[in-house]
Amino acid sequence: MDKELDLILKNLFYKVNAKFEPKKVMVDDWFLKYWWTSKEEEEYRSWLYKLLVQNRKLRDFFLKTTSVRSRKTYKNAVEQFTNNFGWVTLRLVKELDIEGYYLEDVEHCLSKKDYKDFLEFMKGQTVASLSSGTLVYEWDFGRWLSTHKDRRRK
Repeated sequence: MDKELDLILKNLFYKVNAKFEPKKVMVDDWFLKYWWTSKEEEEYRSWLYKLLVQNRKLRDFFLKTTSVRSRKTYKNAVEQFTNNFGWVTLRLVKELDIEGYYLEDVEHCLSKKDYKDFLEFMKGQTVASLSSGTLVYEWDFGRWLSTHKDRRRK
């Protein structure tokens, strides 16, 4: 595996507290095995974009198929990479000035065991019951997440 790709993938796995091993990305749908929040995804995109701007060798590797080299091209390449190979994303939403995660989206991202643990954690916590669904406050989810390191989905 190329050194440049290795660096990109190591940081991708690092974001979800997983150890990168090349064999993990040699199976179908490997990128569906973990999850991250939209904020973590954006942090990763920012890191990768800065790396592309600073590192010519990485840029040459990452943008092999394009001759146009501009900051817009770098941003598009990063977005395309994370859309294709980024983890399953738990999207932060803002509705009625409330920032949080829809409970059904949390259930979709977490493993069954983690979701059960999350619901136990949420007992006694306030949620927003909206016409579009139940919204878990970002703060509460963040507190649970800070105690939970395993991001595997199944």
